[in-house]
Amino acid sequence: MSTTRLAATLALVGVAAAGCARLEGIGGRPVAAPAPAPVAAPVAPGVVAGVPTVDIAAPGQTVRDVLVARARSRGASPSLTAAAVVIQRALPSTNETLAAACGPHQPNRAVRVVLGTQPIAGGTRLTEQRFIIDGDRVCAVPLNEADVREAEASLGEVKRQAETRVAAR
Repeated sequence: MSTTRLAATLALVGVAAAGCARLEGIGGRPVAAPAPAPVAAPVAPGVVAGVPTVDIAAPGQTVRDVLVARARSRGASPSLTAAAVVIQRALPSTNETLAAACGPHQPNRAVRVVLGTQPIAGGTRLTEQRFIIDGDRVCAVPLNEADVREAEASLGEVKRQAETRVAAR
């Protein structure tokens, strides 16, 4: 996922407090209620440039099941959210490209791959985004053309497996 899309996906939605008829100012005079905090507008779902994406003719649960099985077959322990399968592992070193994008190597640095699933007409949209995690700091990893091609090939294999499962039912 792109940084913008991730921010929109993870944005917190503010809720304005209701029922405050007036606030008391100095000397008991009423003052105007403060304006509500701005609320981040969600970005319309769709394909984002530079984010490997594939549309799959299968329900989201089937796609997530395939993702989890693939990750486990490679020795990973994926975690699930309502809209993604997340795989994270330690990153023992940082190459020059990652250092330029996310800073020099830090102790306990990890790479997190977020495989997002979104319902669409006729199935599920699957996206792949990669992030470097340094404690509470998260850096989106820019993908070069080779990375995008590799991710798209992997997503294509997930598509084939998920659609095969659906056809077998």
